[in-house]
Order: sequence, then structure tokens, then C-alpha cells
Amino acid sequence: FAAALAAQTPTGLKGLMYVGTFDRKLMIISEDKGDVVGEIPLGGIARTTVLSADKTKLHLVTTQMQVETVDLAARKVISSFPLSDGRSSPRMTRGAGGRTFSGMVVDPSDRYLYMTLSLVIQELDHFRADPPQFVMVDLQDKKIVKSLPFPKGYDQGFGFGASFKISPDGKLLASASWDHNVKIW
Repeated sequence: FAAALAAQTPTGLKGLMYVGTFDRKLMIISEDKGDVVGEIPLGGIARTTVLSADKTKLHLVTTQMQVETVDLAARKVISSFPLSDGRSSPRMTRGAGGRTFSGMVVDPSDRYLYMTLSLVIQELDHFRADPPQFVMVDLQDKKIVKSLPFPKGYDQGFGFGASFKISPDGKLLASASWDHNVKIW
């Protein structure tokens, strides 16, 4: 039940819902009858999902903070990589109201994921928790490539529990929790 998404695609996937389960798979459910029509094994437990711009892939972040990309037609994971670099551990932390969901969106080219994360950094003798940041994840290079602190006035719960939308040209980002669009790097 960790993640659910209905795919509306021109490739025969219309009317299917994908539900992440605790036993590391996506259950494929027919929307019209509610029957389980298949499953896709995952490397982790799905936490947050977003459908690709062309609606053929599902990008997800697992509870182990891995990014996995699922080809919906082939019904298999085609890419998987950790968000951690060995020294830092990204976390989707609790936001306002106790929510643990973090908004996530993929750009129109299907190259970058944008999301909110908090980093826990392992120092020599302690762990340091940085404030939440807005990050850009390169799906091709398989790493976080940019991060941005939240704008003043939005640093308490900014982005957590919010859905993001990206403009068709990939240059502007909007969220239900903002009162304006933000130009992407």
C-alpha cells in the first residue's frame, strides 16, 4: 500500500493501477474489476512514485532511499541506484502535520527527478542532520546533481505533502504549497 498510481497510456496500459507492497513488489490491478493481473518485483519497498512524462515508466523511491525505474510494458525494473553517496543518507522526513510523503516530479525529458529531501551527514565523530532541501536527481548519471535550500518563508514544511508540477518546457516548477512558480536552475 506504500504507493499507488493509475496509468493512462496509449500503449495498452490504460486502466491499470500499480500498488507498492511491503514484500517488495508492485501489484498490477485492473481498475475496472479490481483484480490483480500481475506483479513486478522491486529491489525495495516503494515509498514515493511518479509516472514518466511519456507514461511508459514509473520512477519510485524506496524506503531504503533507492531510486528505481520500472518499465511498465516490460513489467521489470530497468534502473536502480542509491541516493546515498556513502557519507550522506538522504531522508524523506516528516513534514507539517506528521506527513512522511515528499512531493516528486520528473521533467518532460525524463532525465531529472525533483524532490524534497533532508540529508544526514556522517562526520568523523557524529551525525549532522541538515535542514530539508529541494534536490535534482539525474536519472542518467544516477546521482543527486543539485540541491537548493528552501526559500525564506517556506522552510517549515515546504514541499512536504505537496504535489509538484513542471512546465512542458521543463523550466518552471509549481507546487500547491507555493504562491508562485519557481524557475528551475
